[in-house]
Amino acid sequence: MEGRSTIVDDLIDNNILRTRLETEVIDLLGKPIRTYNENKLTKLAYYVGFRNKPFAVDPEFLIIEMKNGHVGNYYLQEGVPYRN
Repeated sequence: MEGRSTIVDDLIDNNILRTRLETEVIDLLGKPIRTYNENKLTKLAYYVGFRNKPFAVDPEFLIIEMKNGHVGNYYLQEGVPYRN
């Protein structure tokens, strides 16, 4: 998973996702593992995997918040990013 982690770090560090349309994000990253709504935002969740962090017990996910069809915010989150 090191390759995927490097790509995600590059996306975040270089603001590659900023202001993109949801369709552009899906074209770039593929279908998210889950799409869900929270606090009036649509969130796309992408599995990143386990990273080389001491004491990491949960995988990381890239969470992309969509607002009015555009990327509003994105961040890494450890553990399951949604509730069933």
